[in-house]
Amino acid sequence: MKWLRWFFREWMKRCIRGFSMMIVLGPLFVFVLHANEERIDSLGEWLWALVAVLLPLLMGKWLWKLQFVDDGEIPAPPPTPAQLRQSRLAAVADTVSDLPGGIRFEELCLQLDEKQTRRLLRLLHQTRPGERHLREVLLKVDPP
Repeated sequence: MKWLRWFFREWMKRCIRGFSMMIVLGPLFVFVLHANEERIDSLGEWLWALVAVLLPLLMGKWLWKLQFVDDGEIPAPPPTPAQLRQSRLAAVADTVSDLPGGIRFEELCLQLDEKQTRRLLRLLHQTRPGERHLREVLLKVDPP
């Protein structure tokens, strides 16, 4: 049964895509055929020409998404400030384990604000590479 639902869902997607392309490109096609035959004199013909030219432009992005973006594809949520701090500190520090007070690295990043993060990053950058242990920098900042 699962494959049958998948088949009909894919079939409906293709039908909708084909019909939407006809809706968008149909007026443009009629406009081009009409423009080759005679001049546009009436207001209705000018409005039809405007719709025929603007409709593909306005619906282009929507059609692009319909054609090339999978429905099951959900964009990743933006990272939280704690996750950004965690990635910035982990990129600079050599080790982020065995922190003082038994605190985990994720919990530390949740507790820090931007000013404290910058201070830690500055101290880590002032330490030579290979000796950049977050545990030691934290002991320098907040001695027990």
